[in-house]
Amino acid sequence: MDLVIQRLVKAAVAHIATPYARGELNELAKWCSEREQTARKVERSIKYADESVAGDSEK
Repeated sequence: MDLVIQRLVKAAVAHIATPYARGELNELAKWCSEREQTARKVERSIKYADESVAGDSEK
């Protein structure tokens, strides 16, 4: 999403049309949100797996 924002700011500063249509921005935002949610789920899974392994080694 940082790249999208950078392109939008660059277009605004240069007073040119934005490189994305509103519908494209909505789709990009939705896609980025889905990727972020997936990443959080994976991070939680890894955290719980690490805690489980650490708990097993303490026994």
